[in-house]
Amino acid sequence: MGANLDCPQCRAPILGSGTGRPSIGRPFDECPRCQTFVPRSHCNEWDFLSFPEQALHLWRAARIALGFGAVAGLSYGTYTLLAPVAFEPRIALGLLAAGVVGLSVWSGSRLFSAIRRSRHRLTDPMYRSKLVQFGISGETRAR
Repeated sequence: MGANLDCPQCRAPILGSGTGRPSIGRPFDECPRCQTFVPRSHCNEWDFLSFPEQALHLWRAARIALGFGAVAGLSYGTYTLLAPVAFEPRIALGLLAAGVVGLSVWSGSRLFSAIRRSRHRLTDPMYRSKLVQFGISGETRAR
């Protein structure tokens, strides 16, 4: 969890503006006290991300599904080692597949929901004018 930033004008803390892992979201926050825009260097809109950055978000979603989805199959294998039950490869494979599919649906829905929210924000002309005012676009994003 990242630390919060302070507003450059009034030094009020901006909650949720800390630097963290790259995410899909608004690239700026507004100070609740003085309405100054404060950059969020770790966030950007989906359409402004480069292909490698988009692939990184997709890989994170897949990694969660593959990593935690394997727990169901491995837990069955552990159960057969500890209990006097014969190991059935079809059951282990079915549990592994069910875990991966279930977590793929969950992780994918979170990612696609964030993409949908990002694209919805970009349809608002006022939000786009704030992006232009703040100097954020697809081609000229300061890294």
